[in-house]
Amino acid sequence: MAVGKMDQNFGSKHSISVKYAFDKANVDQPQPIPYWTAATRTKSQNVVGEHRWVISPTLLNAAKFAWNQAYEQTASLENRQFPPSLFFIPDTRFGTINVTGLNSIGPDTQSPTFVDLKSFQFIDNVTWTKGSHSIKTGFSATHYMNDQDSSFDYGGLYTFTSIDNFVLNKPGTFEGQAPGSTTARRWRQDLIGLYAQDDWSATRNLTVNAGVRYEFITVPRELDGRMSALPDLQSANFVTGGNIFKNPSLKNIGPRAGFAWNVTSDSKNVVHGGAGLFFEPILSNVYRAYGNRTPPFYNSINPSNPPFPNPPTSGSSSLLRLDLLDYYLKNPYRVQYNASYQRELWGHTTATVGYVGARGYHQLRNIEYNQAIPVVNPDGTLFFPAGGTRRNPNFNSMRLRTTDGQSWYNGLVAGANRRFTDGLSVQASYTLGKSVDEGSQAVGSGDFTNSFQPPYGAIPSLNKGLSDFDIRHNFSANATWQVPFGDHLTGLAHGFAAGWQLSGIFTAHSGIPITPVLGFDRARALPRSGGAGQWPDLAPGCSNDPVLGDPNEWFDTSCFLLPAAGTIGNLGRNTVSGPGYAALDMAVFKNVSLGGSRRLQLRFEGFNVTNHVNFGLPATTVFSSSGPVSTAGQITSIIGTARQFQFGVKVTF
Repeated sequence: MAVGKMDQNFGSKHSISVKYAFDKANVDQPQPIPYWTAATRTKSQNVVGEHRWVISPTLLNAAKFAWNQAYEQTASLENRQFPPSLFFIPDTRFGTINVTGLNSIGPDTQSPTFVDLKSFQFIDNVTWTKGSHSIKTGFSATHYMNDQDSSFDYGGLYTFTSIDNFVLNKPGTFEGQAPGSTTARRWRQDLIGLYAQDDWSATRNLTVNAGVRYEFITVPRELDGRMSALPDLQSANFVTGGNIFKNPSLKNIGPRAGFAWNVTSDSKNVVHGGAGLFFEPILSNVYRAYGNRTPPFYNSINPSNPPFPNPPTSGSSSLLRLDLLDYYLKNPYRVQYNASYQRELWGHTTATVGYVGARGYHQLRNIEYNQAIPVVNPDGTLFFPAGGTRRNPNFNSMRLRTTDGQSWYNGLVAGANRRFTDGLSVQASYTLGKSVDEGSQAVGSGDFTNSFQPPYGAIPSLNKGLSDFDIRHNFSANATWQVPFGDHLTGLAHGFAAGWQLSGIFTAHSGIPITPVLGFDRARALPRSGGAGQWPDLAPGCSNDPVLGDPNEWFDTSCFLLPAAGTIGNLGRNTVSGPGYAALDMAVFKNVSLGGSRRLQLRFEGFNVTNHVNFGLPATTVFSSSGPVSTAGQITSIIGTARQFQFGVKVTF
């Protein structure tokens, strides 16, 4: 890691600063089956330069440029050689086998990959002070250069819905990258933003700010022409060489406003509030994978009833599995609003209580588009007849990234802060929040470890539930105490007793929600693989959150029943509470003056000093095609580490 900075003043009106940072890391992680090692290589660097020009006492211009690079490469390194006769797809590698209830056998299906994301940004801001108004305006222009190769199912992936089916050689699905496919892309895109804001001191006690931002993107282009789209999702004909989606951002005008009211004129009682509309630009994180996996440049084989271990690798289009962007994406946006009351108490302490809310529209969802067509019962439930056909019979699975989701968030925040006074500072904060959405998978199935694709993607409201990242209670506190002993001593006694500092951080929060699911397609909904998020039924008399708290059986598995064939269970999404988290970290510092501005700091730090065990998430598959899964509810991992101590030395000069 390297960091550099330079500052220079040119008279009283001009100044420049330049910063540079570089970081590089290599991580090799052994896998449960030691024939493979997950290797990750990362590199990041950035340069930021700024020129500030004081044009007049009331007019300031600040121009900034930045160049950034973020590089990541992943691979599954083979620790032994496999004969080509074991390959599922010729001229690739040993593939992967997933069996419900067992560790995966094979390499990571989403490697090898690399992403080399570079960007150049220019920003110019002008600030003009006129009477009680401080007006700011400016623009930013960012050019993105995204070179990448995101292999998917390279070598092939077989999925078995139970151990019995694995023994009987009855695979559920096969997915594999067809020979001749490539996911190598060189995307280029621009993001342009303009804004204006006025901070107005309306009265001695009231400040009002109002502003507006206009921001839009250009549709990404691929330098080698590897672009294709399926505007009509019921068609079999891809359009190549054109845009991969229609630009939805050209009318993205986001107003925002806020205020600060000094209620009692002595700054001891202050009320803050604000609201705004914020657009989320559609950048490479949205189209990085799905824009790379479209015919004719990439074909994914996904045959029905695949033979093991020799799947078909060519044939009709009905074998193909697609990853698609909705050509008619809408721009995601949120309406955010907040209000808070801040009170200065005794002892240089400030207390705050407030409300934070947000409402999301056109939120990104990952769904299976090409499912079976259900019958809608009079009560609104769905029934999938046996032998159902897919919505688009030209293809097999069609995983779609679309923008038809909604989200809701409401939170109470409270906190206290004692400024560093008399050698002591203390901070504490608490949030009581609830986040609900119709799908938290914005980028992929790995967004969160508790994520599943919706059981039926065509009805967003069916998947409404707690967000995968919902944390109901969140508390944190930290304190620093500069030990006063020795301040009045001299000589060796002062050198030993003075300069000690103690600090601690305590964090605790409730667990994220989880969803018990089926490991096979009980509903006959034709999902991408397995049960793809299908729920069980809730047993009569049971809570939908039947947590027992035992790591060997976190939740009561008897509360879940196998639903009738052709139906989706009535449990719903994210009803079960996962394990919470708590940790206390502490540190002891000894500061030694070396003369002038030089200082030596001896650091003794402890992490999770109470050695509290924080459990990972339990296994959530409760039924396979063979019946109940014996490992359901079992926890086999922990979050964080056991108690750790480290000693360090820091020199400042």
